[in-house]
Parts: sequence; C-alpha cells; structure tokens
Amino acid sequence: MNKYIVKLLLFSTILLLFIGCSKHISPNSSNLHMINSSSQQIIVSVEGIGNNEGEAIYNGELKMIKTLLFQGIPDTNYSLPLINESEENVMNNNPFYFERFYTDKYKNFIVSNQVLSNTKSKGVHVLRMEIVVNTSALRRDLEQNNVIRKFGL
Repeated sequence: MNKYIVKLLLFSTILLLFIGCSKHISPNSSNLHMINSSSQQIIVSVEGIGNNEGEAIYNGELKMIKTLLFQGIPDTNYSLPLINESEENVMNNNPFYFERFYTDKYKNFIVSNQVLSNTKSKGVHVLRMEIVVNTSALRRDLEQNNVIRKFGL
C-alpha cells in the first residue's frame, strides 16, 4: 500500500511540475500606450505576445481594437468605448458580424502597423508595434451594421 501512495504522490508532483512549467500565453496580455489621437484616427503603441510573429501581431492588433471598442483608451478622444454595451451582450446580439470582424475585417480599419521591436525568449515572441486605426471608418461600419446607433440618435 505504501508503494502505491508513494508512486501516486510522485506522479502527481511530476504532473504539477509539467503543468506549472508550460508556456501560458494570454492574447490579452498586451500593453497599450497612446501616441496620438484625432477625430479621424488614433495611434497607439501596443505589445503583442504569441508563439510566432504572426500570432503576436494578431494578438496585439486585436487587443488594441477590443480596447477601443469595449473599454476606451484614457487621455484620448476615445476615452469612452465606441460600444456602450458589454462585450458579451454585443457578441451575442451580433455573432456573425464579430466572427467575420475578428477573423479579418478588423484589418480594414488598421491604416498602418509598424513593428518597433521584436524579441523572442523561450519560443515566445514579444512585438512592440505602432498601430494607426481609422476610427471614423470603424465607427461608420459599426453604425451601418447596427452594432451601435448613429451618433446623436
């Protein structure tokens, strides 16, 4: 009986060690810093993290867009979110729009994306990017697709 308990404890310890040492990458673990904003666009520095460069770029761009849509970016013309409902409600009410939007449509609103730095550590890519988003076109698209009401209505 003692051998069984020792083996079980040893197996559990090894399993927990492997789980604790595995890479955990959160797509939302990107930092945003406003560079400039106007009524037409916003320029933000963002950090994207991923298992490869493409994933890091996608995660950084998506974090920037989601922050703009659902949280707002302090000290800018967009300190209030473009969408005044919870992300969950909006996603439930417009599933087809956001499925397409997060797949590739969001890229239509990114005017430019310049990679400022690219570091790789233990297989994880960390990219610092400067992203310019056409906020007026984004707002217009959200209005045309009935995700938000037109300004002033």
